[in-house]
Amino acid sequence: MTYSFQIMVTSNNTCLIMNGSSIVAQEINRYYTWISAIPEPARTPKAISYSTPIIGYIDVFRSHVEQTITHNKGCTNVCYVVGDRGMDTSGLGNIVFGFHKGNYDISGAHIIGATTQKIHKESWGINGDEPDDYTQIELGLGLGIAFSNGQDINIRIVETYAITYGLQ
Repeated sequence: MTYSFQIMVTSNNTCLIMNGSSIVAQEINRYYTWISAIPEPARTPKAISYSTPIIGYIDVFRSHVEQTITHNKGCTNVCYVVGDRGMDTSGLGNIVFGFHKGNYDISGAHIIGATTQKIHKESWGINGDEPDDYTQIELGLGLGIAFSNGQDINIRIVETYAITYGLQ
């Protein structure tokens, strides 16, 4: 899937991805199509490899997005805009991670998230989720539960749940 990023550069050289809600909805749907085609027991290990810091698909994607946008636009920081909320670029992976846990009813999302946070090179030694990571995972959990109950994942529900879960 190819994403079309709508970028706005602020006066303090931050690049805002203005269509962040669309990117979140598209990535969740892309992820679900991919992961649901994988039979158990291989599904959970594949989900973990998707989310693995540094080498997993979503972290490689995050790094590529940041490098491409900062290079092309001259920004010092990149953020997604989700409804009326701002979110760092690692938030996309946190949301999809929470979605997987919510959709497949797997407990321990925050424990797994905190562990990977601690070993990630950019947050080495941080003991536990940062508050923004927590709200991002919670948003994903909510979306996963809604999806498992028949709700489509689209821009509207992403933005509604971003407010509900206090996305940071």
